[in-house]
Order: sequence, then structure tokens, then C-alpha cells
Amino acid sequence: MLMARKKSVEIEEKKEAAEKQAEEEKAEVEEAEAAEPAEEQKKKRKAIVRKREKKEKISPLEKEIRLLIDSGKVEFGTRKGISSILLGKAKGVIYASNIPKGTLDDLGYYMPMEKNMAALPFAGTSMELGKLCGKPFPISMIAIFEFGETTKAKLEKLTKG
Repeated sequence: MLMARKKSVEIEEKKEAAEKQAEEEKAEVEEAEAAEPAEEQKKKRKAIVRKREKKEKISPLEKEIRLLIDSGKVEFGTRKGISSILLGKAKGVIYASNIPKGTLDDLGYYMPMEKNMAALPFAGTSMELGKLCGKPFPISMIAIFEFGETTKAKLEKLTKG
């Protein structure tokens, strides 16, 4: 009889342990469910609201340069620009306002040798010209091989005016 009583006590202890464990699991589940909305609230609080900057108006020259890059054939860089002028392949070049003095002197020296070539100054810096071209780096010169949908006359008019 003692053995039966010990077994029944052990069974009851096991049941109680199982019930405690089940209650603990329920408590953990409830805490997790309660924690999720708190985390969502934290996320909502931490959400950063970005202010949109006003769209800057794009000048007609910038529109034409963008059209030229999209529809024509161009190469970026002073070396390619100067070499294409020397070889007579380029129909024109666009250069930034902060181009190095030596490069500007070379450009002034080689441009008169080619008759129907346009040297068009861009009023912005090389960083702005690079940004306009959609590149993450500065561009000092753009060599133009084909004008595409824009014309040489339009570009000359916009750079002079």
C-alpha cells in the first residue's frame, strides 16, 4: 500500500509540474503578445519623417545637356575630350567652370584647329555637371560625338544667353 501511495504522490507531483510548466508557457506567450504591440509602438515612434525638398527648376541648358546625354553619343573626361578633339572625332565639348587652367589652355589651343567644333562652357562646377549626367563623381568635360535629339545651335544659344 505504501508503494501505491508513493506512486500516486509521484503522479500528482508530475501533474502539478506539468500544470506549472503549462502555466509558465501561457505566461510567456501572453508576455510575448503584450510585447509585440509595445515594439510596434516603439517602431511607430522611431519612424523618421523626411521633409521633401522643393523641386528645383531645371534650366533649359541642363535639360538640353540631359537630352544630349540620353539620346546622343558622348564620352566623359578631359583626356577623352582632348584626344577626340586632336583626332577630329568630336563635334563639340562641354566643359565645367572649374576646369583646371592647363586643360583650359589646351582646349583653347586645339579648338581653333577644328572649324565646326563647339566648345560650350557649363556655368556649374564639375560636381554639378557630374550630377546632371547622373554620375556620382565630378565630370570636367563631355566630348560630343553625335548630338542626338538636340542641336549644336540650341546648345550654343543656351550657353551664350
